[in-house]
Amino acid sequence: MPVAPPSLLLPFELLCVRLEVNHPPFMRPDTQHPIPAPHLHIEAELPPVNHLGELGVHGAGGALGRASNVLDADLEAHGSLTVRQVLAREAKVTSDGAHYPLPYNGPGATGLGKPLKPITHPLRADLPIWLGAEGPKNVALTAEIADGWLAIYYTPRLAGMYDEWLEEGFARPGARRSREDFEIAASCQVVVTDDARAEIDRIKPVMALYIGGMGAEELNFHAQVYRRMGYGNEVDEITRLFRSGHKEEAAAVVPDELILDTMIVGDEAQVRSQLQVWEKAGVDMLLVSARDTEQLAKLAPLVQG
Repeated sequence: MPVAPPSLLLPFELLCVRLEVNHPPFMRPDTQHPIPAPHLHIEAELPPVNHLGELGVHGAGGALGRASNVLDADLEAHGSLTVRQVLAREAKVTSDGAHYPLPYNGPGATGLGKPLKPITHPLRADLPIWLGAEGPKNVALTAEIADGWLAIYYTPRLAGMYDEWLEEGFARPGARRSREDFEIAASCQVVVTDDARAEIDRIKPVMALYIGGMGAEELNFHAQVYRRMGYGNEVDEITRLFRSGHKEEAAAVVPDELILDTMIVGDEAQVRSQLQVWEKAGVDMLLVSARDTEQLAKLAPLVQG
């Protein structure tokens, strides 16, 4: 059976390549129900390996047009209370949150809703929850209520800034973890090649899309990530060109340095050296996209060795 190019979980101390076999569950902020619960229960029934439950607002602001601080409050309530209640299975699940009470008792409520408890008994009641977060407030929230951070467009160059955000969360009363037992998994394009120029050029149109075309023109969280890296002028120009239909020109504006800030590309020696840089920056695991089995074969020994 053909295998689609997978995303790999590659811990630096990797002993074997580990593939995720299911799409991670996302919190749906546009519903009154704890949607991740069935997915998380499936994962909780798996053998007790370090499999992840992922919880995050995925494009919710754009879908709902709601203020991100409202969604943050909802995520905090779900992440720290509702999902863990579901998995613990100690009592019927209730929540008195302002935005997503369980049972629902807001406008249009029938009054027929009642608290429920899952009928399945998970093997892992304390399933790790990792949050995907980009900005300082959500990264701090992740450190406060979650077990790990799924970092997108991470750059080792700004590790000190990320540490400040994380420490803010760890210092909050009732924080679930400390830096010692909290994990960072960063997404990263890693390509082993002797033609780095071609790979950098290949990824530029993708970055032009994320920087210039995602979200609303007035509020694109991916663009904000690169502004914090110091690419504000480039972000403005990429956005202007992309949104006016000049996508190829927008890609041409993307500087090489911007790509290399969040991507590892080069021959085996260069990739191995950069992996050490990311590890020293505090990254515990790389989420690597590999487009074919040839890249997997090249990557595995570099990570293992």
